[in-house]
Amino acid sequence: MTDSAVPSPARPATRVCLISEMIFPDAIGGLEIHAYGVAERLVRLGLPVAVLTRYQRPDLPARESIGGIPFVRIRPIGLQKGRGFRAVGPMLLMLATVTVWLLLHRRDFDVVLVHGIKVLSLPTALLSSLGILPCVIKVDSPMELWEEISGESLRRMGKMGASWLLAISHRLRRFVVGRADGYIAISGEILDGLRQIGVPPARISCIPNGVDTERFHPVDAATRDRLRARLGLPADRLVVNFTGRLARSKGLPMLLEVWRGLAGEGRPLHLVLVGSGGQSFDDCELELRAFIAKHELGATVSLPGAVANVEEWLQASDVFVFPSDYEGLPLALLEAMATGLPTIATRVGAVGEVVCDRENGLLIAPGSPGELEAALRWIVSHQAGWPELGAAARSTVVERFSLDAVSARYAAVLQEVGGRGARARGR
Repeated sequence: MTDSAVPSPARPATRVCLISEMIFPDAIGGLEIHAYGVAERLVRLGLPVAVLTRYQRPDLPARESIGGIPFVRIRPIGLQKGRGFRAVGPMLLMLATVTVWLLLHRRDFDVVLVHGIKVLSLPTALLSSLGILPCVIKVDSPMELWEEISGESLRRMGKMGASWLLAISHRLRRFVVGRADGYIAISGEILDGLRQIGVPPARISCIPNGVDTERFHPVDAATRDRLRARLGLPADRLVVNFTGRLARSKGLPMLLEVWRGLAGEGRPLHLVLVGSGGQSFDDCELELRAFIAKHELGATVSLPGAVANVEEWLQASDVFVFPSDYEGLPLALLEAMATGLPTIATRVGAVGEVVCDRENGLLIAPGSPGELEAALRWIVSHQAGWPELGAAARSTVVERFSLDAVSARYAAVLQEVGGRGARARGR
């Protein structure tokens, strides 16, 4: 599969249906914003895009146009992950709805780009196997490859109940693997995982997630101080930032435990946790707030919630910390690096492919409070090295992970797969 940078203008425009459970502006997480950013840039490159997504809130319209991109929303409403058997009915309804919708609109598109190899890939793989509509599946996390049903759902189902559902899920996974026309892996780890489950290497393109480096950029000290004043952050402390879902899998309970020790020493530090836990099956926001109240950390920790101006919270900070237990290629980390922040991150997923220890950031082992504490102490005591670390971090993102370059590679893959399908159907 080619990775050429620019789609050929001589070909007919490849019409793309993007299917994603969550997408900006319905949800404002990193992957949702990335999906919308790619869609927006595909349109600029001459590939018409329509979005099929799931309702996140009941007040949203079933159809609307956002930034010139048509959105169609389907049920079920809200989070289903972690609900056990209660999610089976809504998920079956969603699969039927997606299948029927794609059949009705099959002549409107040349290729489907679906986010995730779990539920939503099933109807697209089915239609691809019947020669109706080719599909490309993007895989964001290695967990998608080895966790067919979330651990929380399995616990709710019980051992006996879960066994038959796992068997069905395993058979469906084998069906999907052999029938998708292409895969996009965001990291070498996911690329290897796809090969291990039987995906032919020729069908896989390794394309990382990308960042808008014009939106996420460093600012000077005066601008940083103005942002702090507007955002309510202290001007006389070193501000350490975490951005992402407030979830246990992000290592946040461990981070707060370490922070309690540092704050107890009277150091001039302030931690800001940007994001919410409401869309996470392992939401720990209430747990974090209770911990902060119990240990009287309110003066040294801020929780502004989910925000639309993530770049300003990063630009107002001094250091970024990302102690996650597992990841694919975390956009939050790339955004912080693009902003020029020295970063501390766990060696999980593709993070080790991005961060070179002590060159453009610090790497630590996941689930290690001792290493996290040591890294925080080291980075706080080496402020003279922050400009060099931050400049190297931004250079890494600009050179390898700009959203424009990444989207051009998506366009090439989609045009190739869609072109083959259009020719087969005589377009």
